[in-house]
Order: sequence, then C-alpha cells, then structure tokens
Amino acid sequence: MLDAVIEGLLGLLDGAISDRRTRRRAEKRRAGFADGADVKMRCSLRRPADSGTWTHGTLRPAADGVVWRARLNRDEPIALSPRTVSWAGSRPAGREDRLAIPTAMEVVTLDDGGSRLELAVLTSDLTALREILGTRRK
Repeated sequence: MLDAVIEGLLGLLDGAISDRRTRRRAEKRRAGFADGADVKMRCSLRRPADSGTWTHGTLRPAADGVVWRARLNRDEPIALSPRTVSWAGSRPAGREDRLAIPTAMEVVTLDDGGSRLELAVLTSDLTALREILGTRRK
C-alpha cells in the first residue's frame, strides 16, 4: 500500500517537473521569436489543407513573419507573413491527421490568398505562432 502511494507521488512530481520544463522551453522560444533570434520551431505542413500527407520541417523567424523549410530542404521555402496569410482557425490534432504525437499537437489552418494550408505545431508553440502571424480571421 505504501509503495503504491510513494509511486503515485513520484509520478506526480515527475509529471510536474516535465510540464514545467516544457513550459519554460516554449517561453524561451517565444521570447526568442519576439527578439528575432534564430530560433527553430519544429512543425509539419500540409498544402493544400485537404491533402493527406504532411511534410516535416521547421519555422524560422524572417524580416516579416516566418519562413517554413522542409526538414531535408526538399522543397522551396515558404514565407508566411501577416500580410500574405490570414489565420483561419485551429483545432487539436486527431487520429485522422496521422501525426506522430497528436495529443501534443495543434493543427492551425491558414488562408494563403484563396488556398488553404495547415501547420501542425506543438501546443506549447501555438501562442508564439499566434503572436507572429496574428489572429485576424476572414
């Protein structure tokens, strides 16, 4: 009985430490983006939004917004700025998205001048992405 209580307390403590570490990393990345530092935000892109495949890559700050690059530089970089892209909404990732860790991901839908694209980002990075791209809706 005592062993179960101790294991439960250690599990709670470990979870609290892990959550704090994740929050601190996200805050540090958000501050780096705000300062224009060379910070990478790992994410996946699906373009057009209804296609079935995700391309893994990173977002990096640029002069006006962010630039998405494929992980192995297979595709051309895609510039995303508040002037060219509007925030269409976000939702929690689900099984139908076929992402590696859907419970920790948020799928953001962006309108790129008539075509839609989706970014799958960590939930902890969602606030930084909102600040960079704005939250105006069409």
